[in-house]
Amino acid sequence: MKTNKFATVLVLLSAVSLASTRAWADVKTDQAIAKAEEQFAKGKPDEAIKALVKLSAGTPSVEAYLALGRLQEMNGNGDDAAASIAKAVDVSASATPTLKAQALAASAQLALRNGTGAYALDMATKAVAVEKNGVSLGTLASAQARVGDAKAAHASADAAIAAGATSSVAHAGKGDAFTASGQAPDAVASYRKAIELDPRNVTAQVGLVYALIASNKAAEAKPIALKATEMDKNSGPAFAALGYAISAEKKFDGNDPSWSDAIAQAQQGVFLAPKNPQVQVVVAKLFEARGNYDQAQVAYLAAIAADPGYTPAKSAIIMNNFRRGDIDGALKAAEELVKTNPNSPEANKMYGEFLARKGQYKEAVPPLEKATAAMPTNADAWAILAHSYHMTRSFEDGKNAYAKAVQLNPNNNEIKSNYGLLLGMSGDPDKGALILVDLINSPGYKSAAGFANYGWVLSRVKPPRAGEAIAAYKKAIELEPANAGLYFGMGWALYYAQQYPEAIAAFDKSGAMDKAYFAETRGAVGWCQYFIAVNADKNAPNFGATKAALGAAETAGRPDARLADAVARYEKAILEGKAAEAAAAAAAARAEAAQDVIDIGKLTRQLRSQSMQQRVDAAKALAGAGADAAEALGYAIETDPIIDVREAATESLRKMGPGARKALPALNRYIRSIPLADPTGGAEVMKLELRESDMRGVIRGIINKLK
Repeated sequence: MKTNKFATVLVLLSAVSLASTRAWADVKTDQAIAKAEEQFAKGKPDEAIKALVKLSAGTPSVEAYLALGRLQEMNGNGDDAAASIAKAVDVSASATPTLKAQALAASAQLALRNGTGAYALDMATKAVAVEKNGVSLGTLASAQARVGDAKAAHASADAAIAAGATSSVAHAGKGDAFTASGQAPDAVASYRKAIELDPRNVTAQVGLVYALIASNKAAEAKPIALKATEMDKNSGPAFAALGYAISAEKKFDGNDPSWSDAIAQAQQGVFLAPKNPQVQVVVAKLFEARGNYDQAQVAYLAAIAADPGYTPAKSAIIMNNFRRGDIDGALKAAEELVKTNPNSPEANKMYGEFLARKGQYKEAVPPLEKATAAMPTNADAWAILAHSYHMTRSFEDGKNAYAKAVQLNPNNNEIKSNYGLLLGMSGDPDKGALILVDLINSPGYKSAAGFANYGWVLSRVKPPRAGEAIAAYKKAIELEPANAGLYFGMGWALYYAQQYPEAIAAFDKSGAMDKAYFAETRGAVGWCQYFIAVNADKNAPNFGATKAALGAAETAGRPDARLADAVARYEKAILEGKAAEAAAAAAAARAEAAQDVIDIGKLTRQLRSQSMQQRVDAAKALAGAGADAAEALGYAIETDPIIDVREAATESLRKMGPGARKALPALNRYIRSIPLADPTGGAEVMKLELRESDMRGVIRGIINKLK
């Protein structure tokens, strides 16, 4: 069945449709517009538009210009449509309040699709000042959502629905308000209502696509996106939404063949609506899915250039900077975004998250509290707030926040795991254990963190379930054998089981694997040695090891005052002849603590960390590790999305000489790969491409020498 192109009218048509309630002052104008729209529907757009151009010249009315702009936009003539809508606003000065409000609302709606949020907000505010109705207030709600003022958007949308319960624009505005406050399931309901009232509302269909994806219903989103593109073949937002939906079906796996289809649809959206920031953000997210953070950056910059006030683009580019390794820059940018958008839930959530990542948990709490108040159904925001409460020892608040996060997202195992741990730490280990045992026994569960948390909690129940705790840590270590923190936890589980020699072995392994644990483990070893000595006779030679462990802890900058006091009191009970032996052991431990050797395992792990700077530093440091590090460096060159890391790894391999031979397979694969071209181009991308070319030349030289 052939699609009726006239039925592809966007939200604009909802405001100024011939079927609307406004009265026509000129019957001849009415008839002329009706005839033109009939011609357009029959597949004669040029004739229809030509007729309305003639009509507008002869009868410069609001009705004529709005009708002309409507058909021009449907025909893909965005600039012409903008000019016609602007003329409608100009001639509305002497029109009725209803017509004037409609012209201003139409201008705002066009700006929301192809312009800036600030301009849309200005026009919508003027429309409401002239006349408050479902269309003007609903448009205002959408504009407020666009600039990140979710609270104001909800108020305007509620007023819009009260003024016009049957207005599709009003319910779409409510959907936009819910989207801005992170309440995706509620947004779905509002958009569906808007589409029910006006099946031609493509803007509401696009909003529904994103809301469904955010509600983990990607399979439902794609058919709606397809329908939107069929209804309006010139809608850039509709094609971008289709690309997003295609990729969301695959959970944004950038290695899936569907990525090419997704990016093609999104780029068609950019072609049709180059000034729409939303379509640029979609392109950027698709590049992120592929791990191409540099190319994503270019698309985000294009979105901000199109609309400097578009909060989602600003937030996304900050997150992209974080993924590129610049957490300090991301934190500073997030702070600035909150200052300029204090009512944006998204901005507050992101700012709080970065503060938490920097360990500034106390400072993270206020913006996260503000975010959760505005986004009460956002599980991630509640989880980050819960963790911040946890780290500031606000355990009761933390438990409540985690309970809320679990309620909102019961399938998030990480949130459940952290909730169980916090319950154990806040005096309710039995309840925490119940949550964690249910988690680790779920089908296919393979998270080391969950097993470790379970082991920790079991060590703290009354009486301690030591055997089960040790078994849980063993499972965690089986899943992540290179995780020093798990051996540290195992050490304490063994300690609580009074298996002191085994605990010492676990602590020693943890400190050897990661120097960051060294001070903590020295104190722990000291306690184990202390109780070994106490449980033996008063002349136990292990007392010297106790003193040594304490000395090492002090040297590392983490003295254990309680252990020092215990040793001092016990020292009074031992024979004076053991003092020399204790001093010798302490000196040996201090010498061990002072060693500064290359920890290949730790540096290799850092090559896969979230911090770009850590990955760069690790790649540089591994130059001195010899052939043992070659394979890890080759893997970084082959897979790391950031060129700074790849350059550092390349230079380390160049310095390594023949020892780099183990990296050859990865280097050959990298050379054979085809760099992904950026369709948007730009000077920044050209610089990256030149760097990439230079690096490939160095790699070819390494390969030739090794051959």
